Amino acid sequence: MTENIERGPGEGGGPVRFGQDLVSTVSARVCTLMIDLGSRSCGQRMGRFVLPPGDPCTCTGVRLGGHYHHYAPEMQGQDPPLYMDMLPEVTAEVIGRWFNCIASKPVESTLGVTDTGPESTSKVAPGSTPVASTPADTTLVVSTTHEPSMPPADCQAILDAGQTTSGVYTIQHKRQNMQVYCRMEPESGKGFIVFQRRLDGSVSFNRTWQEYADGFGNLTGEFWLGNQKLSSLTRNWGRELVITLRAFAGEEARIRYEYFHVFASEYTYKLIVDGFSEESGDAGDSLGSGTIIRFSTRDEDHDNDGENCAEKFHGGWWYDGCGSDISDWFLSNLNGLYYNNATVDDYMGIQWVTWKGKQVSLKGCEMMTRSKCNWSITEPPADCQEILDAGQNTSGVYTIQHACQNMQVYCHMEPESGKGYIVFQRRLDGSVSFDRTWQGYAEGFGDLTGEFWLGNQKLHSLTRNWGWELVITLRAYDGEEARVRYGKFKIHPSSERNYELYVGDFNAESGDADDSLRLQNHWYFSTPDKDNDFDGDNCAEKFHGGWWYNYCGSDISNWFQSNLNGLYYSNATVDDYMGIQWVTWKGKQVSLKGCEMMTRRK
Repeated sequence: MTENIERGPGEGGGPVRFGQDLVSTVSARVCTLMIDLGSRSCGQRMGRFVLPPGDPCTCTGVRLGGHYHHYAPEMQGQDPPLYMDMLPEVTAEVIGRWFNCIASKPVESTLGVTDTGPESTSKVAPGSTPVASTPADTTLVVSTTHEPSMPPADCQAILDAGQTTSGVYTIQHKRQNMQVYCRMEPESGKGFIVFQRRLDGSVSFNRTWQEYADGFGNLTGEFWLGNQKLSSLTRNWGRELVITLRAFAGEEARIRYEYFHVFASEYTYKLIVDGFSEESGDAGDSLGSGTIIRFSTRDEDHDNDGENCAEKFHGGWWYDGCGSDISDWFLSNLNGLYYNNATVDDYMGIQWVTWKGKQVSLKGCEMMTRSKCNWSITEPPADCQEILDAGQNTSGVYTIQHACQNMQVYCHMEPESGKGYIVFQRRLDGSVSFDRTWQGYAEGFGDLTGEFWLGNQKLHSLTRNWGWELVITLRAYDGEEARVRYGKFKIHPSSERNYELYVGDFNAESGDADDSLRLQNHWYFSTPDKDNDFDGDNCAEKFHGGWWYNYCGSDISNWFQSNLNGLYYSNATVDDYMGIQWVTWKGKQVSLKGCEMMTRRK
């Protein structure tokens, strides 16, 4: 279909500009989108969209106003589509996609409620709309409402749309509008979400657990964005962390972590960073690449010390320990008490010990993150749970985005329990051979709508952050079914630990199947061409399938209790340990009719 976007008849000829400028009007308006279809073109997928004069991105609402010819059938499968008169309106979200509009504008904003007393942080009255800033060297902009085109997914998308000025913007994350401070670096083409800033001590960082969860301070000054937002933003392992440090002596340093993730509240907002590098200065790694540390506040002590480190150092942080051997456990605290001078007692103040040592407090710092993924208007779902939460409760094949890569997965939806699972293994009828090579299991094989193995590389990538559970359903030839759950599930990387399995917190959800992964726990994955078991025999070759084998020799009963990737049998009775095995349910001489292994982030 050919689509032309023009002004209506008598509305000042020439094509309407689109996708070039940001909103440049201070008055809201509802625009009428009309369809011009000539009788000769009707039925030939020819048509044009007629808009009123002006920039279409200025519309705070878009409504269908009919057409210039009485033939206006809907053309299926087009983007943008042609609609019939009976469709009352086109949403601003849709028009935003058509015209590549970015509706975010710099605004003034505060976070949470600040303390009374020495801190002077402005507040926004409940229900009020922040007033837009009007920089002298930029086009006049208006504050964001819920009516214009859908806000972008992050600061990077705003920068990519041509907005190079740092400031407060509205983004949309998980279908919720969120105000953030964007640090724009047009020279490098990077736009960051700032989530922490220390400048002058005007805001106290000695806050409660709930305050750190919600966020506090002023986005244009000192603030903490909030642990709930941090956890949500970093959920799909596609973000980097950049920290800038400023000393009282005038020196500055900047460091980067390639991977940055903050766990959910139920996991005490644990921090994990990895891939450290120095971008400028010689600050060193004071967060500790590869370590996982829980967040603590003065009223929620989660460190590994007898003392309350957050209370001792007057700020919430990812503390490990602060006792007599503090030098072994404490290298950073960017939320500590603010000092107006550099020299302090050991570890007090704003600390980055690998840069200035334990007796120097910093003048300021900024922590910011950006997605390494190429998102534009909307952020793709990170897993099946998000798809279910969005109202899609039908099981089937969906596309998610994980670690900046699109991934097709089969989602098993359970709307009655509110849970959406990624299925990574299914056995049904023996139509797909599971007697595969190491590379075959690494990449995955089969058909997502039938029998398949999703792939060990994907399994490791999905479960690397320790927040996943495993559910296994088992089906026997006699018609019985069972379902077991492991509250903890992780697959380690190939390069270091050969896709080692970790499971924990077993629970039988239905049926009387017991824990048959117990003996496979902490064991490497093996295939016929890569034998990682503890036996002189090649267990994967012996049992015709890749699995986390331990041992399969003469005392096999002490080491072998499961193999859901074994040879498929069309009957239940088999030789010892052959076929699809879950020994604690049906014993070693019964092969199962089918099974399904699935996982979800908790």
